[in-house]
Amino acid sequence: MPPECRAKVREASGIAGANAFNVVKFQDDKISLLLYEDFDSAAFPALLEAHTINLSKGSVTRSVYRGSDNPPILHRKELLLLPNDPRRDMFASLTKSLEELGLFENTSDIGHCQRPIWKTQVCKTKEGKGWVITNYCADEAAYTGKRGSTRD
Repeated sequence: MPPECRAKVREASGIAGANAFNVVKFQDDKISLLLYEDFDSAAFPALLEAHTINLSKGSVTRSVYRGSDNPPILHRKELLLLPNDPRRDMFASLTKSLEELGLFENTSDIGHCQRPIWKTQVCKTKEGKGWVITNYCADEAAYTGKRGSTRD
């Protein structure tokens, strides 16, 4: 990260009092410090906490999703990595596989949905074929048609 960006992140972190984050998003005069579940072990990590800092106003918006039934979900996470990051190809391969299966066609459903239901949607194609995601690979599996939530 360039030194001027690092300085802005330090400033934003100080304003927000946020020290735990693993993704930084720059947007105009705002910086978001985002804490996702373990980036490497979760194929599609849930957002746990977000601090959005408006640097010109010094204002902070904090959102906490820990324990939420409806956290935002991170997909296409390879786009957050530098081109030479060794994990990028593995993450991109999973995204490509799921795109080819048509599982990312309805983008309004994949970014912020109830998590158990979202996992079921990701694992079922329009043709009714089931897919299980294990170690960043999509493998065909029997699909029962049951939703992932016990509150259906």
